Amino acid sequence: MTNIIIDLEDTFNTSPITHEDLFIRNASQLLIDNTGCSIKQANKYTLKFYHGIINELIRQYPNTNRLYKKINLFGLARGKLSRTMGSFRANKIRYYTFTEIDKITDLITSAYKGDSIDKKLSEVSISPTFHNIILDKITDNQRVYDATYEHYHKELSDPNLFDKVYIDVDSLTSYLNSGITCQLDVRVINRLLQLNSIHGYVPHIINMSDFGRKYYRCINLQVASSDIRRAALPDCIEIDINSCSNEFLIQQANTYGVSCDYLKEYSANKDQLRIDITKAVFGDNYTKDELKIIKQCITALGFGAIMTDRSGNAINKIIKNGIKRAQFINHKFMVGYYNDMSNIGTAVYAANKTKFANMECVKTEKGRLSKSKVMAYLYQHFEHDTMMRAFDGFKSNVKLLVHDGCYVEGLSIGAIALIKERFTAMGLTVSIDGV
Repeated sequence: MTNIIIDLEDTFNTSPITHEDLFIRNASQLLIDNTGCSIKQANKYTLKFYHGIINELIRQYPNTNRLYKKINLFGLARGKLSRTMGSFRANKIRYYTFTEIDKITDLITSAYKGDSIDKKLSEVSISPTFHNIILDKITDNQRVYDATYEHYHKELSDPNLFDKVYIDVDSLTSYLNSGITCQLDVRVINRLLQLNSIHGYVPHIINMSDFGRKYYRCINLQVASSDIRRAALPDCIEIDINSCSNEFLIQQANTYGVSCDYLKEYSANKDQLRIDITKAVFGDNYTKDELKIIKQCITALGFGAIMTDRSGNAINKIIKNGIKRAQFINHKFMVGYYNDMSNIGTAVYAANKTKFANMECVKTEKGRLSKSKVMAYLYQHFEHDTMMRAFDGFKSNVKLLVHDGCYVEGLSIGAIALIKERFTAMGLTVSIDGV
């Protein structure tokens, strides 16, 4: 018979015992029986297990489809959870916290063991005793907020380490209820609304790249779909640099005296060239998705992808069909376009390799200077510096920065005209949506 641990400090405590309390006490006793650990150890690790499970379920809940929720199946990153919980020693034996407590309790039951190679999560069901209780916890806004930012207490305590992004709840909710079919967007919107409900904004944890870009950790609008961004920031206008990476390369070519006729042609006739290449690869009856694929390929080349059929290359991942991929790689314009970029990269690298000799962030794992990383470093700093110069004096109007674009609010017609002039002076043009 399992004994219930009685803490003397709780003997005269008249507050009701929760299901959580009962789980901790019973699980602690089982852990003591199986490992011989102390009461203090048992309480500590079972509490860690309980809240670790809940926090992981919170993180995975938005990614769980409706059918699975109905049949009590939830995703769980068991390996990650096990590593996070660590281990403990009792009677000179090492026990892994997650494995040991999972073995002796029925809080969750494994239905499918995940596969790290295929990157598939484990699937678990929640004990009927705790199902409704845990479901309430993993859908509670405050609990969701705490779990989402569990590892970002330091960042959230310093206003310089995160941005406050204020979303329009009514607009975003209206978009959610408009009948959108993309379940990923549905999940992202629901999570954004939950996080926003706590303080009236969504914290965006800043993650500045060594290369100069501002990224964000955790859930953020920067990586959300453009439809979500527009719905979340309906009063903003969107300003994007046209073909920023292409224009950067042209400027570098002019600086170092390298021919770039194909890049210039792309700048002048971008839309038509994309259509022509899409037709050559997918046929005259191409779809919007196929046009998007060609756009992605050209963008990937601008960010260092190689024009080969080599396995693992970005182009291979974008165009799955080998015949169509070959048609893209061997297209006359794309060959010339890629050669222009390659020649520019060689010239820029030769002129700057001494400058970057001692910078670890632009080196390979073997410690060699990487041409592609040098180009990425220079481009991303160009991108960031350009945005900062263009919006000097208007930075408070920038509600969200998205690399070579941004969402701004409250700008007068005169301010918009001035910002456009600044971009023009730097040899760049911009697209402005929402004016």
